Amino acid sequence: MLFACDFSEDAILAFKNVLAFTDSFSAKLKLIYINTPYKSFKSTNEIEEKISNFFFKSNDTSQEVVIYDDYTIEQGLLNYSQKGGFDLLAIPTRGRKPFLHFLLGSRSIGEDVANHANIPVLTIKI
Repeated sequence: MLFACDFSEDAILAFKNVLAFTDSFSAKLKLIYINTPYKSFKSTNEIEEKISNFFFKSNDTSQEVVIYDDYTIEQGLLNYSQKGGFDLLAIPTRGRKPFLHFLLGSRSIGEDVANHANIPVLTIKI
């Protein structure tokens, strides 16, 4: 399973839920951070520090993390998940209501990835 994560404190509970899910199936888990050039670019040092803090706060340090560069988070997740031969992609989401989508004029990353992925996508509300 590939778990997309921004390594914010908000994602810790989703991470723990995914960890419990993979443990129940004895599945392998890999975490991924998509580094994009426009909205959320972080230097290697910045993202490594953020990942370290995330694992410290979640009381877990044994997970493999990939930092993948692409133009958008959606495209990065689709590209990496195809290369890696994953069976499932898990994405934390804030679970906005359709009315907010209408007002804000954009879909969620989870929705965009689920509409274009060739593998099942599990969204986890944070």
